[in-house]
Amino acid sequence: MSASSVSIIIPVRDAERTIERCLRALAASTAAPREVLLIDDGCTDGTLAIVERVSREAGLAVTVVPNRKPGGVAQARNYGASRAAGEILLFVDADVILEPGAIEAGQRAIESDGLDVAVGLQSAESAFANATSIYKNLWLRHTYWIRSGRFSVIYSSAVAIRKEAFEAVGGFDANYRKPNIEDSELGKRMSEAGYRVGLVEKLHFLHIKRYNLSSMLRTDFDRTVGMTKVQLRDRFQRIRRENYTSIPTGFLVSCFAPWLVLSILLLGTIPGIVAWKTLLLVPPLLVILLNFPWIAYLARREGPLFALKGVVLLHLDVLAVNAGLFWGAWEYALGRKY
Repeated sequence: MSASSVSIIIPVRDAERTIERCLRALAASTAAPREVLLIDDGCTDGTLAIVERVSREAGLAVTVVPNRKPGGVAQARNYGASRAAGEILLFVDADVILEPGAIEAGQRAIESDGLDVAVGLQSAESAFANATSIYKNLWLRHTYWIRSGRFSVIYSSAVAIRKEAFEAVGGFDANYRKPNIEDSELGKRMSEAGYRVGLVEKLHFLHIKRYNLSSMLRTDFDRTVGMTKVQLRDRFQRIRRENYTSIPTGFLVSCFAPWLVLSILLLGTIPGIVAWKTLLLVPPLLVILLNFPWIAYLARREGPLFALKGVVLLHLDVLAVNAGLFWGAWEYALGRKY
C-alpha cells in the first residue's frame, strides 16, 4: 500500500545512536510514505553519514533538508512542514521506532475517521531495563491511554496532523528551542480552534529513550516550568476550560501534599499540640490514594515490588513538579516568558 498523502518529517540533531533504527523501521512499514524529510538542525556527529548508508541499504528515499538557521526542534518541524508535499504531516522523532502499520493507521485516522490530529501511542515495552526508564515509559503510555476518550493533547514523538490544520494555527511555537512542552502547547491551540484530536492505538511506536532518576526528575521539572509559563502568559484562562496535558487530575491534586507537610510542621510549633508528628503520615498516604489507579497499574504490569519502587518515584516526582511550578513563576516574573 502507498500512503501517497503522507510526508514524514524527522527533526534531527546529533542522533547517531538512534537514527538507523528509526529509518529501518520506516523502510519496513506496510505503507510507503510520499516522502521522508529529515531536517538537519545542525548535526555535528555521524548522523548524516548513517542516514546516507541506511537509505541506500534499506531502499528508503530520504531527503536531507538542512535547516536554514538551526533554531531548535519546533522550528525544525515547522520548516519541514513548509517543505512537505503531502496533505498529512507525520512528525517522527529520531529516537522513535514506528511499528509496521503505524503510517497506514495515521493516514486512515485522518482520511477516513475524521481526525485532524492522530496522536501515536507509546509501546508498553521499554527499550531499557532500568526501573526509572520502565516507570517513565509506562507513565507516558498509561496517562495518554486513560485520556483517550477526551483528548486535546499532542505527543510529538509520533503524531500525524492534517497539513491544512497545522498551517491554520501557525504550527509549533518556535520560541521552544528544546523539546519541552511545544507539543502540549500546540495541542491546546488546535483543540481551541475546533480541530479534532484523537489517540490512535495502531499508530504505535517504541521510544528509545533511557531515563535515570536525575533525567526523569529534570524532564518533569522542565515541563512544569514550561506549562507554568504557558498558563501565566494566558492568565490561567485555558486551564479553567480544559486540562490540556496528559497529567491525571489525581496527580495534579496530590502536588499540594508538600504544602500540607509544611502546614503540619508549622502546627508542630504551637505549644501543647503533641500529635502533630503522626499527621506527617497523611501527605504521603494522600499522594498514594490520589494516584492509586497508577500504582495499581504498575502492580498488575510489573509486580508488587516494582509498584513499591513506583511509589518512591511518584513522591519524588511530586517534589520535582512543585519545584518546577515555583521556578517557572520566578522566571516569568523576571521577564523570561518561555
